[in-house]
Amino acid sequence: MSGGSSGPEAEIHVVRVAADSPAAPLVVIRLLALLPPEWPCSTQVSADRITLRVGAGPDPARAAVAAALRDRTLRGWSLPDAGPVC
Repeated sequence: MSGGSSGPEAEIHVVRVAADSPAAPLVVIRLLALLPPEWPCSTQVSADRITLRVGAGPDPARAAVAAALRDRTLRGWSLPDAGPVC
């Protein structure tokens, strides 16, 4: 997804921390659906890592991604320095 810039761009990394967690392509779709719809986003996806570039400041972007990762369908994925989200 991409769009015009509505603010500073934040780069957020999400990593797989459990081998039995959902696949990255499925996780990125759910993750994007849980972020504010007005934020332009672009993604880069590999097997165990998702990079989000979000049209929001770093603190709000990180907080929104952390909140989204609490969704039970995203179990096994985490912000690298936050540890697993249960």
